[in-house]
Amino acid sequence: MIASLRGELTEVGAAHVVVDVGGVGFQVTVTATTLAALPVVGETVSLVVLTVVREDAITLYGFAGAEERDLYLALTSVSQIGPKLALQILGNLTPAELYDAIMLRDEKRLALVPGVGKKSAARMVLELRDKLPGARPMPAAEAAGGTAAAGRANQSDLVDALTGLGFKRPEIAAAIKGLDAGPDEPLDELLRRALIKLTPKGK
Repeated sequence: MIASLRGELTEVGAAHVVVDVGGVGFQVTVTATTLAALPVVGETVSLVVLTVVREDAITLYGFAGAEERDLYLALTSVSQIGPKLALQILGNLTPAELYDAIMLRDEKRLALVPGVGKKSAARMVLELRDKLPGARPMPAAEAAGGTAAAGRANQSDLVDALTGLGFKRPEIAAAIKGLDAGPDEPLDELLRRALIKLTPKGK
């Protein structure tokens, strides 16, 4: 497993670089943010690397630092955010900007990234705000955009939250049917489970 690379930068593409390490050229997929921080071709470059092994390919993802790599891993853990979109997000927001947007629940800022949109931005805030370093537990009212009483939820609050995310009443009704929620279950957990049911598999 390759965790880092240090060598001569021999090629820079639109979304990749080639690093020569001891005569072996490694092609590494990188974000636009990392591209902007690279030295000129011919100089020495150091990259933090994430190796992804699939049946048909081995892909190296390179990052300027461990913080960007960790955010990439966090992003790809979010429902419906794959490697391509994660790189797109990191290419439009620096690690500090992305962290601030998630911690401040700035869904509008996140939705400005091409390919993200309102629903993906809401999922990012919902699923990542408690996981990032320095995060604090998210009150249920915040997870629903202030539509619920703090800490607790009922069906009406959940419907309002999902409506605010752009879903239609019929699909909301189908999603929340059978959730089997307890009377004291926090709204953020109900919302997470409902979003899973509302998001088509494999999309």
